[in-house]
Amino acid sequence: MNLHMNLFALFLLVASASASKVGLRSLKSNKQGPKTAKSTKVPKGAVKDFRGLQRAINDGDGDIKLFSGTIVFTEGMDLTNSLTFTCPNGGCILDAKSNIRFFNITKEATISFDGITFQNGFGKSSTLGGAIYNAGALSITGSKFIGNKGVESGGAIFNQLGSLSITRSEFQENTSAAYGGAIFSINGPMNITESKFTDNTSGAVGGAIWNLQEKAVITGCEFQGNTAKSGAADIYGADGEVECDDNNTFSTPEDGSDVTEPADIFA
Repeated sequence: MNLHMNLFALFLLVASASASKVGLRSLKSNKQGPKTAKSTKVPKGAVKDFRGLQRAINDGDGDIKLFSGTIVFTEGMDLTNSLTFTCPNGGCILDAKSNIRFFNITKEATISFDGITFQNGFGKSSTLGGAIYNAGALSITGSKFIGNKGVESGGAIFNQLGSLSITRSEFQENTSAAYGGAIFSINGPMNITESKFTDNTSGAVGGAIWNLQEKAVITGCEFQGNTAKSGAADIYGADGEVECDDNNTFSTPEDGSDVTEPADIFA
């Protein structure tokens, strides 16, 4: 009898020790915690919505970081000082839903946009500039203008008495009823480098760009599928100097909408 009890006690002791070892291994493995997917780091102070963007602009914050995603504009805004808009994580879209123009940049302002997409701007309250009206110093880098409309001229941008610098940006399917399907620039210097203009349309001349009474320097750009009802499918320079280097590429639409000579540039 004592022998059986001793053997049973020994069995319980061994089982208890084995269970303790299993529990210890389980605790050690749980210390590491479950593996989780890496989350996108939100830039400190990043703007996520329209009201937040309004506050940042009104506060005059020099460096405005946008959070990845779409900000829908319900009204246009005046930019009157020095501001830089950036998109640290990419994918920053401003959408006007074809209701308003995004920004009016005054002559005192120095503005920079880097990595921002402007889409569906509509200059209905002003005939000039579907996305931006600029009278200050405007610099655009790595940005996109898609589907903006100017009631009269400058489907995406109307530059008047301001300076305009554009680098590595894209203009696609912007339209104007008259001049400059993507850009209209008058009495202000303009430099455009390594940018792409695709399927922009004007109701008169300058399917992509119209330049008037100031020098425009266009370097290493690509023009494809732009149209103008009365001529100059890509660039029209009236009373102004348009300087294009050999690294630009142009194409003439097959529908015969370009009636000027040379086919794509008239300056």
